[in-house]
Amino acid sequence: MIALPLFPKLKLGYFCTVVALLFVVACTDRGQNPPSVRDGVSTGAPDSEAPAPPPEGGKPPAGGDLEPPASPLGEYAYSVLVDAFAQRLDADHLAYQLRMKRINNFVYLYEGEWRVCVGTYATKGRARRTLRQVHEKGFTAARVIGPGDDGIPPPRRE
Repeated sequence: MIALPLFPKLKLGYFCTVVALLFVVACTDRGQNPPSVRDGVSTGAPDSEAPAPPPEGGKPPAGGDLEPPASPLGEYAYSVLVDAFAQRLDADHLAYQLRMKRINNFVYLYEGEWRVCVGTYATKGRARRTLRQVHEKGFTAARVIGPGDDGIPPPRRE
């Protein structure tokens, strides 16, 4: 191999490799974000649509096309409804109490009430088993809800 006079012990192949790496590093634009977060580049996640702005005057559009709010339970799922509240703070407090007893739960707004539910199940039998466990932990007002009775709230606590 040919040795360079500046670096007599350095072979030409190694020198070219080092120069090429320095060139690549120098030409790389470090100011840009990675492609996954740049505008206009898909991340693979579904695109979130921004809600349409409210119509002028604050009134809903004519035609009665408004649908009731969707339940996170879906059309065919059962859940254990522990309680429903008028205020979100009360529902969050109950959710915290459930979590302290190691009961996973979720809170959602349905027909103007904040509901605290445990699980989503494909069968009513599985929901009943969970209901028994919730009752054993001291939450005796809980009941199973599902398709057909999701819109009927339990007695509301203020």
